[in-house]
Amino acid sequence: MKISYLPFLMILFISLNGKVFCQQAAQLIQTGDSLNQLNNPAALDYFSKAYAAAEVEGKYDLQFSALYKKGIYFDITGKGDSSLFYFEKSSNLAIRNKKWLDVARARNSKGVVEFRAGNYTKSLSHYFEALKAAEIANDKAFTFKVNNNIGHVYFYIDPIKASIYYNKNLILAREQGDSAGVRECYMNLGNVYNNLENCEKALEFYNLSLDKNNIEENVYARAHILQNMSVCENKMGNYGQAEIHLRESLRIFESMGDKEGIAQSYVNLGNLLIDTKKYAEANRYLSDALALSLEINSKEGQRYSLEGLITIDSTLKNYKQAFIHASMLAEIKNQLLNTEIAGQVAKMEAVYQNEKKQLQIENLNTQARLQEEEIEGKNIELKLQNFQKIGFGVGFGIALLLAGIVFFAYRQKQKTNHTLNKKNQLIQQALEEKELLMKEIHHRAKNNLQVVSGLLSLQSTRISDEKSKDAMLEATNRVKSMALIHEQLYQPGAQTDINIKTYLEDLTESLYQSYNLSGSAIEVNKNIEDLKLDVDVSIPLGIIANELMSNAFKHAFDANRPGKLTLNLFSQQEEIVLEVIDNGLGVPEGFDFSKAKSFGMRMVHSLAKKIHAVIHYVPAKGTYVKVQVPVGGKVNVTSQATFQLCR
Repeated sequence: MKISYLPFLMILFISLNGKVFCQQAAQLIQTGDSLNQLNNPAALDYFSKAYAAAEVEGKYDLQFSALYKKGIYFDITGKGDSSLFYFEKSSNLAIRNKKWLDVARARNSKGVVEFRAGNYTKSLSHYFEALKAAEIANDKAFTFKVNNNIGHVYFYIDPIKASIYYNKNLILAREQGDSAGVRECYMNLGNVYNNLENCEKALEFYNLSLDKNNIEENVYARAHILQNMSVCENKMGNYGQAEIHLRESLRIFESMGDKEGIAQSYVNLGNLLIDTKKYAEANRYLSDALALSLEINSKEGQRYSLEGLITIDSTLKNYKQAFIHASMLAEIKNQLLNTEIAGQVAKMEAVYQNEKKQLQIENLNTQARLQEEEIEGKNIELKLQNFQKIGFGVGFGIALLLAGIVFFAYRQKQKTNHTLNKKNQLIQQALEEKELLMKEIHHRAKNNLQVVSGLLSLQSTRISDEKSKDAMLEATNRVKSMALIHEQLYQPGAQTDINIKTYLEDLTESLYQSYNLSGSAIEVNKNIEDLKLDVDVSIPLGIIANELMSNAFKHAFDANRPGKLTLNLFSQQEEIVLEVIDNGLGVPEGFDFSKAKSFGMRMVHSLAKKIHAVIHYVPAKGTYVKVQVPVGGKVNVTSQATFQLCR
């Protein structure tokens, strides 16, 4: 009998060929990794070839690795969209193969990319998906990383909520005996206290973090800690110590080629040098920070760099450069507007989830009560059947007694419900009467102000002197700005809060009509966040906006050429920021807004003082005015805290 060796040879060939493909894919990924560390574009080609080789053999691990590393390559080179594409592709591959830890890695990396771009809502969405996948995989180490990253997002939205995630991780790290994790939690908690202006407590956590840190093994973590300690020292006026910390952290980041860390160090050094009045050196660091932030597409880095540069330009009266930087900053802030909205979205989502859980609990309790009643009913029915066996008369008596008890309970419940309904109706009626009275008060106030406005307008038609006429028009517009507030307060559902978006849009339109600009070449752009502000803040802020826009409409534009006025309002951590920017004629060189003697500008400064606001003027080819209104705290320092984002 002849034995054919051909099938065995074919199997051996296929097996060896598969091993060759796998070895080839692994070697290609290893080479790509080496090139990626050098930011060499050839890395991308190696990862593509590795994926093709792994796909032939159907090896999941190598396919995922090749796709994921392509995402890392595009992230490092600042190409966010391409990076997100490959992380999504690697995530889908992992889902199909039910590799939940890899799903968590890919989703987490998508969150990191969105976080750096300032898209906090999307970032949180990806992080929560990563957290769910890490929990399915039962991987506590990766759960720690994702919790950290969620905390970093909430740091900008709600620092208290961020501390909850950092404390969760502190407990987890202690349970696992992870000293590096404990160190990182201390640093993150220090960042929260730093953000809340409690520098002493922040430094306490930073020092704890350094005590837990093995300097030889983790210089990168040490660089972040020193960076954040410098921010605290700067706030406390310890400039010498702050500079020592910053320069050491910069040296570490430079030795590692970490562009994000270098940019953050440049920003903080620049701000420190501004405080010590070393403007030329500060300008150099902040310019380098801006260039690096543009290269790595860090919106927050660009924002902090530009804010520092504007401060220098204003101080040195370099108004032309200040206006260029202010225009760039306005564009960045428009792109980052979703960051502030994300805070509201996250809070609303939390409220929604909480209410949803409460509703689910109530439904479960209701179902449990119904089941108990049903069981009780069945028990009663069984008892009745047993009683019937003993004797129909006794059973009938017990049934009658039970029916009497049930009827009595039912009547008592009806009476209780009737009493509660009556009380609720009385309370509701009192609330409606109160709301009606408040509406009537605001309605009358608005009508009275409109009468005053009408009388002023009528009087101005009889005045021939132009200056007097202008003064009368300004007074009319001020009265209208207050009338608009009362108009909102008598709307349904309004109490003491004003929808500032609607108010400022109506105010802008009123001024535009008042100065007869319809059909003119003056364009008005409005970027106003949808916020509710207390009436005590809204009225002064509205009058300030009224004065600044009136000045622009009256003095900024030449009748013979087109012009543009931009009104921005947005929330920024613990402050409201109002910006009025025009590209008009500007003001004479050397003109000091803070010493202006006109009634309008004196009123602006007086009202700003009343609401503890800070005003910055940046005159150039046009004028840029920024008003920062603290909400429950002082105006934030612009130095940047740093984080370790976890892959």
